[in-house]
Amino acid sequence: MNDGVFRRYEEKYLLTEDEKNKLFERISKYLDKDEYFESTICSIYFDNDNNDLIINSMEKPTYKDKVRLRSYGIPKLDDYVFLEIKNKYKGVVGKRRI
Repeated sequence: MNDGVFRRYEEKYLLTEDEKNKLFERISKYLDKDEYFESTICSIYFDNDNNDLIINSMEKPTYKDKVRLRSYGIPKLDDYVFLEIKNKYKGVVGKRRI
């Protein structure tokens, strides 16, 4: 594993079901299912009583961050999970996890 720091650019699009199906028809020949294809990802996002993080995030500021607990697969009591701080600055996403 790396040092727990990730950086990437994210673009998100809202598609209708029909648009999604047409997109997958066009790109499916370029996609391969990997070992995580049917995996379950569980996330809990943390905020304060005033919901300041989500309210700030929805306003699309230049800088925003989120705090979450994430597991890959449905965790049992003795499984490892990741505590992450995810931030976004000018379109670049950073993530620190332990």
